Amino acid sequence: MALDPYRWGFIGAGKMARKMANDLLLTEGSEIYAVNARTSRSANIFAKEFNIQKTYLSTEDLINDPAVDIVYISTPNNLH
Repeated sequence: MALDPYRWGFIGAGKMARKMANDLLLTEGSEIYAVNARTSRSANIFAKEFNIQKTYLSTEDLINDPAVDIVYISTPNNLH
């Protein structure tokens, strides 16, 4: 019996987010479902690159999305 994948939401769409996203592509049971970025352009580029369904400009909107199971924060350390 296959279980539904965990749906990840990414806060940040930079270098570390790409490293993590590439690693998640190698795992079973994970889906990158949403991304939040500072600009719609960077969110859309990241979403297209990793086949992500949702993009958000608001961190709060991503966190409040009931479909997101896990949030990965990949912003610079001083912004956590």
